[in-house]
Amino acid sequence: MLNQYNDELHAKLIPLSAEIQSLIEGWLGLNGNGRLENYFTHSSNDPSLLEDMKKLLFQGFISQQGYDTTKKAIRKYIKENVGKAEVLEDSYYDLVSDMYSQIDRAIANQNALKLGLNYAIYEGGLTNTSRDFCKDHNGKVYTRDEIMAFKPETNLPNYNPIQDMGGIGCRHHLNWIPHTVAAILRPDLKR
Repeated sequence: MLNQYNDELHAKLIPLSAEIQSLIEGWLGLNGNGRLENYFTHSSNDPSLLEDMKKLLFQGFISQQGYDTTKKAIRKYIKENVGKAEVLEDSYYDLVSDMYSQIDRAIANQNALKLGLNYAIYEGGLTNTSRDFCKDHNGKVYTRDEIMAFKPETNLPNYNPIQDMGGIGCRHHLNWIPHTVAAILRPDLKR
């Protein structure tokens, strides 16, 4: 049954680019090894709970139902499965938020690469809970090489600066810009 479910999900992924498909599958643990390899694994050791969460998150993205609807579906699941899913109570917001943010960042990066954009503004604003890393970078222009050298304090395995930004729950994104705009905003980048 799981193979049939995975086959149906894979069929829905066909229109997505291979890079984005790989990101989604890896993030959700559908990459053949059957394990989630991000902070999600720290939420529970219950394989059925993890499988249910993968399905809910994947369905939310594939159906394009949006962040709020997916978040509500996971919240409903948690309420309906008291005792099984309560370990996710505190982290469900981050699960949905991070999935949408990482996929959005991956798509933006893919488009930037296609357009030859190698400069970006670290954007998203600041809140009372913003990390020092995000406070230090918010609103500043960076080269692709500088972004790839980001090293925030995070417990994410396989940290990817472009997709993970400041870490779990980070609300920031990269606004990719051409060199001409980057050089105006950061004069040291003039050729």
